[in-house]
Amino acid sequence: MEAAVQQFRAIKAAGGNSIILDYALQNGSVTSNTVNVSEWAFSLDTLSGLFNAAKAEGLDVWFKPVLLTGNSGTNNDLQWASLNPANAQQWFQS
Repeated sequence: MEAAVQQFRAIKAAGGNSIILDYALQNGSVTSNTVNVSEWAFSLDTLSGLFNAAKAEGLDVWFKPVLLTGNSGTNNDLQWASLNPANAQQWFQS
């Protein structure tokens, strides 16, 4: 976390006033009915710690969920995509 705090201070020193924290979600395919937290996502504890550390340094924090599609074991095979779940109600409940 200390490395993140140093980066937050550098952003502030450079005149920055905000950061964006991405949170990766994964969908198996464009028509999949479920969404899951990606294995590349920060844990919620880490995300909370980053959020609080940035706020403590005087930065505004934006939270941006990022939804990727694919079932690959490598991040390079996941794609940004438009979604069209076969059952939208089930997708939002997942």
